Amino acid sequence: MSKFFQKGWRYFVVTTFVLSVAATSVCLSFFYSQTPQWQDYMQGRLYYRTLQYTWSLEAFARSLQDYEAAMAVKDDPFRGRPSLEMAELALHFKALSEIKMGTEGKMKDALDDLNQTLALTVKGELDLAELDGRLDPALRGKVEKDRLDDQVNVEILQNNKPKLAKGQGKGKGKPEDGEGEKSDDPSQPGGNNAGKPSREEL
Repeated sequence: MSKFFQKGWRYFVVTTFVLSVAATSVCLSFFYSQTPQWQDYMQGRLYYRTLQYTWSLEAFARSLQDYEAAMAVKDDPFRGRPSLEMAELALHFKALSEIKMGTEGKMKDALDDLNQTLALTVKGELDLAELDGRLDPALRGKVEKDRLDDQVNVEILQNNKPKLAKGQGKGKGKPEDGEGEKSDDPSQPGGNNAGKPSREEL
């Protein structure tokens, strides 16, 4: 009888160990799995680096759609958390792709996208994103710095293309009080400044 219990105990220990390993593997795969938002954003970056701007626009647009979809089901344990930082970066590089394409229509689209980043990163939105897990508090300073960069990019575009500034008053965000000086002089023309190397390297 004791042999039977010893044998049964060994089976129990082995089975428990196997199930624990399997459960841990599943949890890790969920934790480290790439979200659709991340996958489409990285695809867009690849297209952008290889100068395929039409495709990069599509990929960044999909990443933003993924963000909105994840926002709608943000409590789903089987989906990764939506990332506000990645959303603002997708808008930023979407705007850069449009600027690189160079047509007046695309320049207007770029200005609209940059204004969206400003609306997405005002203080109230950042506070809310921290509360519901869409923004890592450790990254908030970086997002606020990105916001200042995009404010400069908006002003550069408006100075280079005065027609674009018409009708943009409502969407144009302004830096929050105490955000500091801009790092670029927006009075100097040069559309290339809208794609600053520091953002390119993100």
